Amino acid sequence: MDALAEWRRSLCEALFDIGFRVSMVEACLWILRDEKVYDDGSKLVGLVLVDADGVLLGGRGPVWETAYAKLSARFEWGKLIMEKAHSSVAISRRMPTSTFA
Repeated sequence: MDALAEWRRSLCEALFDIGFRVSMVEACLWILRDEKVYDDGSKLVGLVLVDADGVLLGGRGPVWETAYAKLSARFEWGKLIMEKAHSSVAISRRMPTSTFA
């Protein structure tokens, strides 16, 4: 198995273990919900988009912060590019060709 495929497999396994669930619409999108009971069901608190060799993360609140800390503890991100905007973080192992708006 090649290294990128193994990295993606282990990342997806970690996301599941932490409480994220894969989207029924898009297999590379992972969703984190607060399991408290709200009037409209559970509350969306975080999203992770998994690319071949990069990750785009976003979320807010204590459930998100705990999940992000657990994920960061399991993976050594190495040299990162991080852009913060409205409680979101973009992480990539490559230099971006453009900036986020």
